[in-house]
Amino acid sequence: MPDSIPFNTQHITRAVTDFGESRTLTLTQALYTSQGVKLLDAGAPINRSVYDRLMQYPLSAPIEDLLSGADPATGKSMRRLATQLLDHVPFLGRMAPDMPARNTLLDAVEHLPLPAPLAFLLTLAQETRPGLYRHAVITALVAAWLVQGPGVTRYDIGLAAAGGLFHDMGMLYLAPELHDDAMDFSAEQRRQLYAHPLISKLLLERQHPFPPQLAQAVAEHHEYLDGSGYPGHLPAGHISPLGQTLAIAEVVSSVLKEGLPHDELHLSVLLRMNQHRFHLPQVQKVMQLLRPGIAPHLTQVAVLKDPCARLLELNGLLGRWPGIERVGDGMDRQRPVEWAPLASQVERLRRTFPQVGIAPDQLTLLSTEPLDSFLIAELSLVARDAAWQLRSLARQSQRRWRHQAPSTVPPALQQWLDEVDQVIRHDSIDPPSSSQPAC
Repeated sequence: MPDSIPFNTQHITRAVTDFGESRTLTLTQALYTSQGVKLLDAGAPINRSVYDRLMQYPLSAPIEDLLSGADPATGKSMRRLATQLLDHVPFLGRMAPDMPARNTLLDAVEHLPLPAPLAFLLTLAQETRPGLYRHAVITALVAAWLVQGPGVTRYDIGLAAAGGLFHDMGMLYLAPELHDDAMDFSAEQRRQLYAHPLISKLLLERQHPFPPQLAQAVAEHHEYLDGSGYPGHLPAGHISPLGQTLAIAEVVSSVLKEGLPHDELHLSVLLRMNQHRFHLPQVQKVMQLLRPGIAPHLTQVAVLKDPCARLLELNGLLGRWPGIERVGDGMDRQRPVEWAPLASQVERLRRTFPQVGIAPDQLTLLSTEPLDSFLIAELSLVARDAAWQLRSLARQSQRRWRHQAPSTVPPALQQWLDEVDQVIRHDSIDPPSSSQPAC
């Protein structure tokens, strides 16, 4: 694995040993050292002590590629879970309103090629990270649904389902705490998290049944059209169509994973605030299926005391972004080459406010009137999303300045970064969900 990718096997090793404590593991083929010395025959049982001894040898292949567990993940078992999800998550059920549409999605999941190494990783996720496994199956369903249209073949649908199923397998190689949606990660933890699409890509590249474009799309599932995604910060023209599909499917799956009524309002707000980051026809396809009315369930939404004031504050911070006007302190003379894309992001976000009905003059007017509970909930979600977009912009501004210019951040930029940090750390802004697009 390339040194630039934090591909550390200690975490999957721990997951495998934990799995082996409760389930029987066996070798799918003979195991050799890197010098060609056979250690065990195919079918040999692997318990924790055997596994620990094997880890002392340089092996010819990653051992997780050679293991199988009891009750492994199969096409049929994934179809059963997919059926339950279609039955119990309302949005997913609306994707397949009749039996032909339903069978198209279920067949796509059931009949995917499933090489033994990937089947084991899915089994490992099912047993040790059930939330990750559920997320994978939901993303497969959503991706398969998103690509459907005139001229689309069953092969295309199956390829999209495969991308959704395997896109996050790299997460198994990360520390367990990086699976916590509510955690505020350090810079080093973010670096590790941002590598998981590349790890997933490398895992797929080891498997012959899949074409190269699938591995590439999996690597792109957190890339956004405005260049604000990761790991490559790719602009629109460099992200494959399937990669764009997986980016939307990932967001839909992350928000709707529990099937709670208020989740559809959250997704509606998120997509309206971020539509410039995604393939617009597919955003519209999702929006047409959403039913975000949640009046009986408003208590499940964490609302702000004064969402209008918070949104006006955020809009003011955007207007004071140092790249918009001359600020002195050397910024005009030393402006980084990559500053222009950030300016575009700022302008897009500022235009987003009136597009979703929250222009500053509208917010000022709303702040003088009593708001109903539904509007308070919606505006609170918009404020939370806008705040985390602002944090993304701040991180990119700091990172790109230091990459392209002297290490000292100009005072005007540092002052703005400090203002953003103070707003984001305000106790009325909750941590983002895993669906939140990140820098």
